[in-house]
Amino acid sequence: MKPLWRQIADDLARDIERGAYKPEEALPTAQELSARYGVHRHTVRQAFQFLASQGRVSVEQGRGTFVTSPRIPYPVGRHVSFRTNLAKSGMESRNTVLDATVTAAEFAPAIGLDNNARAWCVRILSEASSMPLSLSTHFLSVARFPDFPQALTNAGGSISAALASYGIAQYQRLSTRLHARAATAIEARLLHIPEGSPVLHSSGLDAAPDGSPLQAVDTAFAGDRIEVVVEPD
Repeated sequence: MKPLWRQIADDLARDIERGAYKPEEALPTAQELSARYGVHRHTVRQAFQFLASQGRVSVEQGRGTFVTSPRIPYPVGRHVSFRTNLAKSGMESRNTVLDATVTAAEFAPAIGLDNNARAWCVRILSEASSMPLSLSTHFLSVARFPDFPQALTNAGGSISAALASYGIAQYQRLSTRLHARAATAIEARLLHIPEGSPVLHSSGLDAAPDGSPLQAVDTAFAGDRIEVVVEPD
């Protein structure tokens, strides 16, 4: 016979599978479940920990236990497009331009500029089917793309569509570097995750079809919502 904590975990797993609890929805508290099953709260916490180890829920200190969303496959290869990647998973995408400022770019050499050149610094919040997925910062040449914020607005927040308006119909990824880290307070607020939660940080460099540097982009993905798929060239 299964231990009580496992029986509770199996019951909750079945409830999640049949849709009784939706992604991002809180499960009943340990106190509520301990009363329902007539067990100690520690037994319920064991059930929560087991479900968390399977990736079904996330346990957030002081907030509760929440059903996790299925991880979204996100291909990383020579051609990187947020909308195209999500469309492959049958999901709708939305980009919200948070701000666009001019900066003396630390990424200037990477995007083919000298150290004194100005660059756009554009921050974009990207959502998948209304769920915040990533926060990205893009650096592009002001001289090469003088009205880029307006082009981006006209393109509905799509970097690819905005670049296409400048005659760059397609571009390619030169390099991608990935590492895990803790979410900052700003990232946590915008991605709707607890501060300190894991994010997957991506640093990419893109080039135009002629091989010239195009943009540098830093992206923080909500770590429990994405699964990186490395595609061969």
